[in-house]
Amino acid sequence: MRVNNDNIRYTIQSYIRGILFILSCILFISVDTSAEQNTDTSSASSNNLQKAKNEQIRFGVRASVTFHEPFSHTGHYWNRYVTTGVHMDFPTYIPKMLIHFSVEAGMIDKKDETILDVKIFHSAISASYDFPIAINRLSIRPRIGLSNVIITTMKLKEFIDIDKELKIFNDVENEFGIVGGIDPVLKIKRFQISMPITGTMILSQPNYMITADISLTAGIVF
Repeated sequence: MRVNNDNIRYTIQSYIRGILFILSCILFISVDTSAEQNTDTSSASSNNLQKAKNEQIRFGVRASVTFHEPFSHTGHYWNRYVTTGVHMDFPTYIPKMLIHFSVEAGMIDKKDETILDVKIFHSAISASYDFPIAINRLSIRPRIGLSNVIITTMKLKEFIDIDKELKIFNDVENEFGIVGGIDPVLKIKRFQISMPITGTMILSQPNYMITADISLTAGIVF
C-alpha cells in the first residue's frame, strides 16, 4: 500500500467510503440495541421468557491487543506490527447471533524504510454466532464481515490543523476489505477472555494487503 499525495479524486472517494462505513456501524448498533430492549420487555411477561433472556448473549466490551503478520506481497513491503484497541459485541434478534465491532491502532514499518512513522488504524464489523462447548464456560464464535484500514504519516498536530485545501487527506489512505475467522471465548460469570484468530484482506491498489491476525482480549458483559 502506498500513500498518494496528488490524487484528489481518490481522496474524496476515501472520505465518502469512511462515512459510509461509520453509518453502517451505527445502523448495526442501533438495530442490536433495539433487539436487546425488545427482549427485555417480552421477558418480563413470563418466567420461561425470563429464563431465556438470562441465557442470551448480552452487550460485551473487551480491551484488545492484536499481532498482525503480513503475507504474500504484503510481507515484502511491510513488517509485522501490533495494534491495540477495543472489541464490542452487540446482541441481535436471532438467538446466539451477535454483531462484533472492533477498532484498533498502532504503528507499522516499511521494510525499505522509504516511509517512516506510519500509523495504522484497523476497524471491522462482522456477524458471528456463538457455539457453546462447555455450557456457561467456553464457546466458539466464527465470524465474517467488513474491514477497514487507514494508513497515515500525519502527526497529531498536523491532523488537528486543517487548512482550506483539506491537506489532512493528502497523507491518508483509506481502504476496505473483508475479515473472517474464529473467536474462542472463555466466560467466567460476567468476565470474558478470548483469543480471536482471523485473516484480513484489504482490497487496496495496486496490490491487496493480506494479514493473519491473532488477538488477546479481556473484558466484561453487561
